Amino acid sequence: MSDLSQHPELQPCPAGAARPEREAYPMKGRELNPGLMVARALPQRQRRLIGAWCFLDRMGPLDVTEDHRLNVAPHPHIGLQTVTWLISGAIRHRDTLGINQVIEPGQLNLMTAGNGIAHSEEGLTPIGQQLFGVQFWVALPKEQANCAPAFEHFTDLPRYTEGKVTLTLFAGDYASQSAPAKYFTPLFGAELKGSGEFEQVLEPGFEYGLLLVKGEARLDGQAMSTDQLYYLGTGHHQTRLELTDAVIICLGGKPFGEDIVMWWNFVGRSTQEIADARARWQAGGFGDIPQYPGSPTPAPELQGNLKAGH
Repeated sequence: MSDLSQHPELQPCPAGAARPEREAYPMKGRELNPGLMVARALPQRQRRLIGAWCFLDRMGPLDVTEDHRLNVAPHPHIGLQTVTWLISGAIRHRDTLGINQVIEPGQLNLMTAGNGIAHSEEGLTPIGQQLFGVQFWVALPKEQANCAPAFEHFTDLPRYTEGKVTLTLFAGDYASQSAPAKYFTPLFGAELKGSGEFEQVLEPGFEYGLLLVKGEARLDGQAMSTDQLYYLGTGHHQTRLELTDAVIICLGGKPFGEDIVMWWNFVGRSTQEIADARARWQAGGFGDIPQYPGSPTPAPELQGNLKAGH
């Protein structure tokens, strides 16, 4: 997914620290395509990172019509991984590696941008049905930030069931199971779905964020809202969830020990790196997606210190 802000802010994200906080942060909504609303949980001023997770958007739900469907034109990324997770509907991913992959609910798309990749996302949800999902970015550590780009797709992921609640694991480990996707920092990522109580075991060295995507739920006895991101700092060993026909996304990770900067679709270590990536995109230096039926997304204008690449 692209950050489609007309004037994206430069967002310094200082290295994370271990803190046993419990907080809730309001999400901000905006229109991505006609009729398609997204709500941003990360980054925001109160919370830039959860582990290496640096971006979290809830997308939809969108009732697909002839005029209302997903169409995100080719756009670039550096220094991060993108994770796509659908609740309903389908999306076609194309990229400059030549990948042409359809993703459906319960499947995982993981794209590693490294030193530079561009991709597009086209909705394939039939008219009259709903497109609904979430997308995350993971900041790459300095040692891997300039690695070669890569793409992985998984249709079969580890699952753990407790009563009538199923946890599907797309990052990290849980209950002696491991997600098959390749990440570069200690992470956890899962979808919890169903109705009933679920005692989720937590890694005390991780911080966590929980997002109620649909339905009703309670977190340690407190009602959850679909308009907030719930944060649990380090030092917690478990949490109790009560779901009523609900879907919850849980992200976690060891606090990220590096300072990064984010602007538009880029994660870097300096504003000069960001400015150079923008110039490379504008000059066509990320490659082409010849099968995409349209023009690529132009980069927003640089502002302030970014313009000078300081």
